[in-house]
Amino acid sequence: PEFLDACFGAQTALLFNKETPIVTFGSCFADNVARHMTALGYNVSRFSVPEDVNSPFSNALMLEMATSPDIERIVVWWLEQVVAQSPSEAMREPAFLRKLVEQEMAQLSALKKAISQAKVLVFTLGNILDHHLHPTIPVPVPLTTRVAPKFFRATSSHDTDVEKRGGVVSALTRIGTVFRLGTYQETKQAIDTMHRALMKTNPNLSIVYTLSPIPIDNVLGVVGVFPGSVEVDCASKSTLRAAIGELIPTWENAYYFPSYEIVRWLGCMRNAPAFGEETSSARLVSESLLTSIYAMFIRRHGNATTAVGGD
Repeated sequence: PEFLDACFGAQTALLFNKETPIVTFGSCFADNVARHMTALGYNVSRFSVPEDVNSPFSNALMLEMATSPDIERIVVWWLEQVVAQSPSEAMREPAFLRKLVEQEMAQLSALKKAISQAKVLVFTLGNILDHHLHPTIPVPVPLTTRVAPKFFRATSSHDTDVEKRGGVVSALTRIGTVFRLGTYQETKQAIDTMHRALMKTNPNLSIVYTLSPIPIDNVLGVVGVFPGSVEVDCASKSTLRAAIGELIPTWENAYYFPSYEIVRWLGCMRNAPAFGEETSSARLVSESLLTSIYAMFIRRHGNATTAVGGD
């Protein structure tokens, strides 16, 4: 604990105890935090988002849709665009479309309910790759965030079917999108839009933002100057870290936790690997590092007596 406190400071903002309703939002890293805290007896629920979908643009759009009075109109219009790209006649049947609408409406309603009932939200930022809309696309209900709702249709980052994942990009491109990295200003605006939607839903919410250390593994169809996943990942994480660092001081009841820095910066200085120590997977953070992250998180924001293990 002393080493991490020396690196990042020992400041605390005690936000929760074991009775406090906590929600984690994000991909597998957020899920790991939820599972560990649940095992320690904390009151944690999680809203999982696949790694490929976890961009501030998609998350901002999801939250804008969930809190919009025109939510059903927006969902129906977008699903009509999505199923129109399918080669399957069955997918274009009205009954099937209605089923999709009900499914997506239920998901957005569950998200809004989880946020409104939480006292603390742990929000994991992932990447800045998204399907940005062409300016001429006439979305029926204008929203701040102009990207396609890839959370309707995108595959999980754990799906290794390259043809399937490439097909998602192709379908959304035909609708009229460009799959690219967001700019710094776009990213900052999307995170701010996301944050404002969260606070609109629950003005009493405390939010701990963190940056996922999990690298990007899918750059199929990306338009831009970066040729490969390593460069895209570096640009993506750097942009997110700079944007959230600038925004946090402008908000109330918002905090940053350095999980990315612990894994990707301090992790490379260890004798043991930062990823895959137990599984040999380049996308699973080693348990010894995760234990240190969990302990530091609870020491900073919760009941310190339950933060055991890890330094």
